[in-house]
Amino acid sequence: MLKAKFISAKIEWRSLVKDAVTLRTVSVLDGTFTLYKPAENSPANFQFVLDAFASKDKSKPSSLNLGINSLILRRCRVRYDEYAKPRTPQTFNAAHITLSAIDANISLKKLSTDSLNLRVRHLAAQEQCGLDLRELTFIVQANRKAALLKNLNIEVGGSHIRQSELRLTYDAVKDWGNLSNTLSATGSLADIKVATADIAHFVPALRPLPLTLSLSMDYRLQPQSGEFRNISIKESQTNASITGDCALAWNKSGLRRADLTLKNATATQGLLKKICEAYIKNAETQKKILLCGIATLNARAAYRPDGESTADFGIATDAGEAKGTLAMVEKDIDNATQERVNQSQREFYLREQLQAIRTELGEGEFGDDDELNEYKQKILNLHLEQEVEQKLLKELSRLAKQPMGSSEASVLRNYLDVCLELPWNQLSEERLDVTEARKILDEDHYGLDKVKERIIEFLSVRQL
Repeated sequence: MLKAKFISAKIEWRSLVKDAVTLRTVSVLDGTFTLYKPAENSPANFQFVLDAFASKDKSKPSSLNLGINSLILRRCRVRYDEYAKPRTPQTFNAAHITLSAIDANISLKKLSTDSLNLRVRHLAAQEQCGLDLRELTFIVQANRKAALLKNLNIEVGGSHIRQSELRLTYDAVKDWGNLSNTLSATGSLADIKVATADIAHFVPALRPLPLTLSLSMDYRLQPQSGEFRNISIKESQTNASITGDCALAWNKSGLRRADLTLKNATATQGLLKKICEAYIKNAETQKKILLCGIATLNARAAYRPDGESTADFGIATDAGEAKGTLAMVEKDIDNATQERVNQSQREFYLREQLQAIRTELGEGEFGDDDELNEYKQKILNLHLEQEVEQKLLKELSRLAKQPMGSSEASVLRNYLDVCLELPWNQLSEERLDVTEARKILDEDHYGLDKVKERIIEFLSVRQL
C-alpha cells in the first residue's frame, strides 16, 4: 500500500497519556501510495487504517484524537482505483485517481470526532487527466455546528480562486450526515478567474472552446435553497459578458425550482467566432451567425418540474431585434418540423407516381437512370444464388426510392459497391505447403507459438 525511499516520523510521547496521538514531523520522500477497491461491495485495501481509529464499542463514539504538526510530502504519487467502475481517459474520474509529482506541507493541528483544525501551507500535484494543481493553500477550523475557511487560494492551469473568508453554519451534533440538510452560508465571490480548458477535464464538451472567464457574485445558501445575486461573468479576450441573478431550490428528489434572469448578456463577434469554430462545422451556418454581429440578450426563465416552465426573452443584434416566449419558440419548431414531414411525404408520393409511369411506358423498373441500370446489370452478370441475387436487387430498389444526396442513399451505394467487388464464384488454388506456411508465420508474426502450432496442425491434417 505504501512504498517510499525515505519515511520518518517523530512522536510526542506525552500525548499518549492524554489518549491522543501527536506526531511532530512526518516526512515521506519519493513515496507511492497504492489504494484500491477490488469489487463494488468489498472494502478498500486501506479500510483497516480507518477501523483502527473507530470505536470498538459501536454504542460509543470514537475516541479519535490525532495531530500532525507538520506533514511533508516530496515527489510522491497517489493512485486510487475502483476496479468495478469504467475508466474515462482525459476526463477526471473519482473512481480512478492518479496524482503524481505531489509536493505538500500540511499541518493537522487536531482531528477528532467533534472538531477539525487543518492548515495546508502548500499543495501541488498533477492528475492523470491533465489537471495541473499548481497551488492550494487554506486554513479550516470546524466543529459540529460551524466551519470557518480562511485564506483559500487555488491555482489550476489558467484558473485561480481566492477567498479571504467563508463561514458555514449547520447542525451535525447528532450525525455528520445531516450536514447538507442544514447548511447555511452568506458571502461574496470576487477575483475568480476560470479557464474553460481547466473545466474541460470535468466537462469534455468545453474542450474545443478556449475561453478565460472572470466571475463575481453574491450568494446566500440555506437548507435546500440558494440565491445568487449580481452575477457577473466576463470573457477577457472577446469582451463578452453576462450579468444576472439565479435562484434554486431542491430536495432529496432533485431540483424543485429554478429562476434565472439575464441582463444585457452580450455575445461579441469574437465569442461568436470561437463558438462557430468549436461546434458548428457548416460554413454557411457560420456565415449567417457572424452576420448578426454583436448580440445582446435579456431573458427571464422559470423551471418547475411539476408545473409549467416559462421563458421570455429579447435579442438585439446588428441585424435587428427579436422578442418571444417559450411557447413561440416551440411553435416555430413545430412548424419547421411539419414542413419537413410534408416535404418528405410529397417526395415519396411523386416517386411512387414516377415508378407507375415507367411501368406503364415499358421503360423498366429504373427508366433511363444509367447508374441504377448499371448496378442491376452487374448483379445479373454475376449469376449469383437466388437468395443473394434477390437481396441485392431489393437493396437496389431501396436505393431508387431515396432522395438524391440523402445519407441513406450513400450507405446503400457503398453496400452495393462492396458486394459487387467480392470475388463471387471465384476460387483460388489451394496451397498446403506446411514448410512454406511455417516460414511465412515466423516472418510476419513474432511469438504466438501456440497459435502457429494450431495452424500448422490444421494444414497437416488437410494434406492427408
